[in-house]
Amino acid sequence: MPQVTRTSRIAWLTTRTLAIRVWTGLLGVGVSIPAFAATAIEPQPPAISLASSPTVSQLVDLCAQQFGVDIEYNPGDAPMGSKLTLRSAAAYTPDELWELTHRMLETRGRTTVLAPGGRRLYRVVPLTDAVGATEAVDEIPDPPPGYIVVRYAIEHADPAQVLAALNEPRPPLWQAALAPDRSGVVVGALTRRHASVEAVVRGLEAEAASVEVSLVPIEHADPIAVLASVNAAKEGLPGRKLTGTLSQGPLAAVLLLTAPASEHGRWNELIERFDVPQAVTTRSYTTPPFGASELEGLLEQVARDAGPRGSGDRWQLVRNTLTGTLLVTARPTEHDRVAELLAQIATIPADQRRSTKTFTIRNRNAEDLRGS
Repeated sequence: MPQVTRTSRIAWLTTRTLAIRVWTGLLGVGVSIPAFAATAIEPQPPAISLASSPTVSQLVDLCAQQFGVDIEYNPGDAPMGSKLTLRSAAAYTPDELWELTHRMLETRGRTTVLAPGGRRLYRVVPLTDAVGATEAVDEIPDPPPGYIVVRYAIEHADPAQVLAALNEPRPPLWQAALAPDRSGVVVGALTRRHASVEAVVRGLEAEAASVEVSLVPIEHADPIAVLASVNAAKEGLPGRKLTGTLSQGPLAAVLLLTAPASEHGRWNELIERFDVPQAVTTRSYTTPPFGASELEGLLEQVARDAGPRGSGDRWQLVRNTLTGTLLVTARPTEHDRVAELLAQIATIPADQRRSTKTFTIRNRNAEDLRGS
């Protein structure tokens, strides 16, 4: 079994007028605690002067003393016995010493984690083993270990979207997953990276909390076509990804936009790109062998769109009696309705069709003939 060394806290005693200076002969480390008066003078952190060649394990021991924590490590681990060459003109504060020690550990493939259990025990482990040597916590303790797994609760945003944002790009030694109950994300990383994790989570939470729902009227194009075009185009937009959803609305000519307030402008710009008047074209249709005049009136009522999506004054029907065709000038959606109506008429059995003929009355009153 390898020998394990556990260093623990040292109590610093001060008085109102006494300055204490402690020297550790093995390290050549000086720790100065300045005196302070009983008045409202902020006590200054100890100034720690390091010898020029301490070992990594000696730095770990001194950190344990300064912060009053237990740090467990294997003294037989070669990186712990390696010496450092330090040339520093200024003394270190305890926080600076903690940071220096973890930088030295990390360059040697080591870091500290919080060991599982109730007692706050720090343990030096290989970097590659860090995620499996600790348990998830809800907040980062002080002093922070070199590597930590933190649970981040998500209240407003979609946890899956938060996870995707955290994993792109994916830093080294990074573990991020959804919480088992999908109420948040669990992130394991070097502690210095958790500031960026928190920034991402807070940003997405703030956006989600400001989500607004609005109805977007589609004035010119087919709403379903606009919806499909917008949802396809948003994936290829340059820059930051567009967040939110666009779906069919409660009315035929309306789309439903659900997005953060800050994103509505970008969504509307994209919608306007596809909600444009459609081109007017002329197509030829074969007409049924009956009721040509009535058919024209029916098409006017059923196929022509009097709104902004229609062809307006450019709508035109021209009957070619020589070829038995009907020339229709209209927009695509109107042409679709023309084709649909003619297809329905074509399915009517011949014996059920009522033929209509027109007669010109020259010698009698037409109303008198109709009544006779």
